[in-house]
Amino acid sequence: LTLAGGVLDIEELSGRLYGAPAKLRARFTDTSPPTAALALTLQGADLEAVLIDAAEIDFSSGKLDLTARFQAQGRSEQELVSALGGEGSVAVRQGLIKGINLGRLNTQLANIDNEIALVGLIGDALSGGVTPIHNLDGTFSASNGVIRSTDFRAVLDGGEGSAVTTVDLPRWQLSMNSEFRLTGHPNAPPIGLLLMGPIDNPQREIRDKALKAHITEKVFSTVARKLAPAVTGQSGVVGGLLEALAGSGQAPQETAPAEGDPIPPPEASPENLFENLLQDIIQDN
Repeated sequence: LTLAGGVLDIEELSGRLYGAPAKLRARFTDTSPPTAALALTLQGADLEAVLIDAAEIDFSSGKLDLTARFQAQGRSEQELVSALGGEGSVAVRQGLIKGINLGRLNTQLANIDNEIALVGLIGDALSGGVTPIHNLDGTFSASNGVIRSTDFRAVLDGGEGSAVTTVDLPRWQLSMNSEFRLTGHPNAPPIGLLLMGPIDNPQREIRDKALKAHITEKVFSTVARKLAPAVTGQSGVVGGLLEALAGSGQAPQETAPAEGDPIPPPEASPENLFENLLQDIIQDN
């Protein structure tokens, strides 16, 4: 720590922050307006504790590595925050994303033989469990108090993720738009996770409708393909049942309704009934 010519230098301040070793270097200069510059490094910080303190959210945990340099000028806290600039990098290891299980969903989609069990799994995988983070890193820059990142990338158990994030400190607003894709199913739509609102109380939204629709279509196509031989009378229990009901194979004669009788509604097709059932099951989950 040195002070000379209106400049206060903190060469290196070491300690612990969020359970991890931390190092801080800073310089404060008595100019008009006063200026401040600092460099911070964290190695292995508790990510969950950082997120809870910063934004009161706990959707992720792990070990956080952070390197950052910031500078600002001003005579008040508001002026300093509004003039904040700098850059840094972030990495997460031994982490988890809470509330979604990409690994389980990725594995089950590869084995679609048990259609009904798979449909029930969709809601569970998209609304519970955890996804391990193998690697997550990215960079950020700050200008006029707004911190932005466009290159966050994550390698996850069963998927890959990316995120675009903006933290507007003067307006105290957070916007994070992230997407997760299943590695084993490149044609499947991504799952979106949106955080939007005040930094300390953002709204969280999981966008999974496109993936649910994709899975419904995939399940329905598989079921229709399996039932096709039976429905055409080639083989199977359904084919035998149809033949038994049809007797000698002649179609039953239709009787026109008598005058004044109500006209019966058209029969719903099995395909539409099954598809609607799948949609209802997924929505309920």
